[in-house]
This record gives sequence, C-alpha cells and structure tokens, in this order.
Amino acid sequence: MKTMTMAFAVTVFVKKDTVGYYAFVPGLKGLHTDGDTPEEAANNAADAAQAYIESMIKHGEAIPIGNW
Repeated sequence: MKTMTMAFAVTVFVKKDTVGYYAFVPGLKGLHTDGDTPEEAANNAADAAQAYIESMIKHGEAIPIGNW
C-alpha cells in the first residue's frame, strides 16, 4: 500500500459571538465551530477541517479544491 502526504490550505473566518467566538470554513460545507478566544475558535476550525478532509478521503468523496 502506498502512503501519500498532502497539504491543504483553508480559509477560516472568525467572528465575535455573544458568548465567545464563532469560526467557519466556507469551502467545507457545514464546518462551523466556536471557542472562548479567536485563537481557540480558529484552532478548533483547523482541527475540524483536518477531520473533515480525512473523512472525505476515507469515503472516496471529491475534495472541493479551489473552493476555499
């Protein structure tokens, strides 16, 4: 079995919310998260994006490259 390493860059938007910060990745449908600080929200979104893309690869789904 061949192993490949790939790198992806995603755009994370962070906005102030009523109780903390809200983050989302427009290029990955449904990826929304939050955090107590802007950094925490951005890090949570990055972790979620990694899991999202790994799941797409595992299930043979097309990765929306260029839609970030």
